[in-house]
Amino acid sequence: MRFSKKYLFYFIASCVFTSTSVFAETQCRLDTKQGIGALGRIEPRSRVIKVSHNAGPEGARVAQLFFQEADSVQAGEKLAVLSDHVKRKAEVQAAGTRIKVLEAQRAVEQVALTFNKKEHLRHQSLDPGAVSISLVDEKRLAYEQSLADLKRLSAEITRAQAEQKIAEAELDNTLITAPITGTVVKIFARQGERIGDNGLLQIALIKLIFWRNNFSCAIKTCHTDRAV
Repeated sequence: MRFSKKYLFYFIASCVFTSTSVFAETQCRLDTKQGIGALGRIEPRSRVIKVSHNAGPEGARVAQLFFQEADSVQAGEKLAVLSDHVKRKAEVQAAGTRIKVLEAQRAVEQVALTFNKKEHLRHQSLDPGAVSISLVDEKRLAYEQSLADLKRLSAEITRAQAEQKIAEAELDNTLITAPITGTVVKIFARQGERIGDNGLLQIALIKLIFWRNNFSCAIKTCHTDRAV
């Protein structure tokens, strides 16, 4: 039994993905008057993949959808972009800018630390009668302050880098990619619509669909499987 690609796709989509059993019955007659009946159904060789999102319990709205039903997709290919993609991308850029500002401040503080340390050690080495105690204390405090500022900036950079990683992960969640190579068989949410419990779409390996025939006659019953 032969099917065109278009007919096969819609037949599979209607019988497999709506949880309805669809049967095709054919009858043929031999040279004798004995009739033979054939009952068949299409079965997926592998499970159907439901592609959804990771945008939290409130769901997400589709900003762009790049495929239609019956389109072939490759594993890792971008299927859709969610509505908060622009916002999340701006957050990643803002985090990157903050890190650059903090790193520039740390570089300046490192120069100040080098100077204040040198001044502190120089005044400590002077004869006590040649310099006032207050000036020695001032140089020591400036050095200690530079140490504290440098430690604070390093901690802020570490925190900002962690925030950037979180922002990047949230940005990745606004892009939906194909988990397998296959064919889009059903779309549940289109551009401008919110993704519900059914997810965004379904993908299946159409080439791994089998046509199962059950032949029966007056003499015996036999079963055959063959790829469509």
